[in-house]
Amino acid sequence: MATQFNYTFGFGNFGSWCSSTPSLAVCNLFYRRLLLQSNFAELGYGTPDPMSLAANVTAAGIGVSPQCWIPRRGHSGSLGNVGLIVACCFSMVFVAFMTMRISQRIAAVARQEMRVLFMTYLVMMPLQIVTMGSLLEQGGKVLVITTSIQESFQSAFFWSLIACAVVMTQVVEDGSGASLWPLGLCYLAVFTMTLVASLDVPFDFVHFALHYRHQLVDLYDPVLYTITFLIPLVGATMYALLITYVTLGKLQEFKPFAWSVVAGGLWGLSLLVNFFWSADLCQASKARVDGAFLAVMLQSTAMWALFQAWQRMTESEWGEDGNQTMDAFQQNQMQQQGGYDKVAGDEHF
Repeated sequence: MATQFNYTFGFGNFGSWCSSTPSLAVCNLFYRRLLLQSNFAELGYGTPDPMSLAANVTAAGIGVSPQCWIPRRGHSGSLGNVGLIVACCFSMVFVAFMTMRISQRIAAVARQEMRVLFMTYLVMMPLQIVTMGSLLEQGGKVLVITTSIQESFQSAFFWSLIACAVVMTQVVEDGSGASLWPLGLCYLAVFTMTLVASLDVPFDFVHFALHYRHQLVDLYDPVLYTITFLIPLVGATMYALLITYVTLGKLQEFKPFAWSVVAGGLWGLSLLVNFFWSADLCQASKARVDGAFLAVMLQSTAMWALFQAWQRMTESEWGEDGNQTMDAFQQNQMQQQGGYDKVAGDEHF
């Protein structure tokens, strides 16, 4: 176990999160950067001799100078982050089933966009096993590249969430070029932007915020911090506002709104578990499990609640309380438009 290094909280500072959260994938990027710069003190190793340094790196878990971490598989009797691995495998099956159900609802509003959202989350699960499962050696190229890809899919996930909400407002026709082209192009742009910013941390080939990078005090990186923390926050907030407008303002339907609130609550709880209680769970279990597996289970349950909200917004029937669902609302609007056209035609005749 590394010696605790004192970090300070602040915008752009990853140090405090990487030391207090046992399984935070983005910390893999900073571990390699510090290792290449021989910044062993900030890694928590002090001034080690080559043999002890090699032993520390080989057995290192996820994090930088952490309060607690799960050692790499095969070291100190560790099997890796077994709880996380099992949770991700279960989530893959669960989310794959929901993705299949989404694909079967051919006429549902925002079907294509929802499918992209759930497939993105599905891809993130095996990536989390690799980046947070304490399976690969810290500082390796495979680990940091996989971590960068995972961070990119995470950013794209929250963009897809916004796209789903926009389509549900019926501002653009779902499944049309006006919907799918912006979704695809922005998805690619967000993915690429995050990938470049993430890879630049361990490899330093773009030199974002160069005068900060060479200090690495508190693992400071405002660009990656904005992408990793603020973009998801903005995405979730925009989705919440748009869905509230659609469900309560446009459809006047409470059930999908309630399911959306449940989804947001579960996702928020997963963040609390992972960021604030994970280290305590790691210490209580003697470094066998941490809060990451609970976070994954809560997030996958949030995806189920999100699916339930969408399903109730896109049912082709009226709700039990007499309010319209999305498909019924859309069909009613089309019928009214058809009636107006017919009246206009009769008057013209």
